[in-house]
Amino acid sequence: MKVVFMIRLLKKYKFVVFGFFLVILVVYFQLKSKEEIPEQPMVPSITPVQFQLKSAFPSQEKQKMANPKIALQFKFSEPIDLSSIKCEINPSIFVDYSTNEFEDILYITPKDQWSYNKQYKILLDINSANEQPLATPVKHSFEFTPFASSPLQDDFIH
Repeated sequence: MKVVFMIRLLKKYKFVVFGFFLVILVVYFQLKSKEEIPEQPMVPSITPVQFQLKSAFPSQEKQKMANPKIALQFKFSEPIDLSSIKCEINPSIFVDYSTNEFEDILYITPKDQWSYNKQYKILLDINSANEQPLATPVKHSFEFTPFASSPLQDDFIH
């Protein structure tokens, strides 16, 4: 009797039962297909950053300077290739080039000293450590003036 009752129920609700199994199969295959096809990782787009000068010391103006042997400092947006430097200084002066430990600051140190009351003009071109050229060459000028005259300064200058 129970079997007959079950068969009558299945005949009456066969579309519901069939639909239920169909939904279960669709969900199963959807989940299985997601497991088989790995999702592609999102790769961020890389916007190239231009290699450029970020700051310079001294500033481009006349300024009082007690130490005429001070190094000029040029900070760049990324590490530099010191061997690629092209630098013109007018009036001409012998200098040494060096960098900081991160190699993003160029130091230009006079072998003797910068002359007071003389405007220096610098044209500098250099590549980054990954061989990227500067966006624009650096044009920089400066002039050092001595502090007010004193016996100590006269001994220091001479």
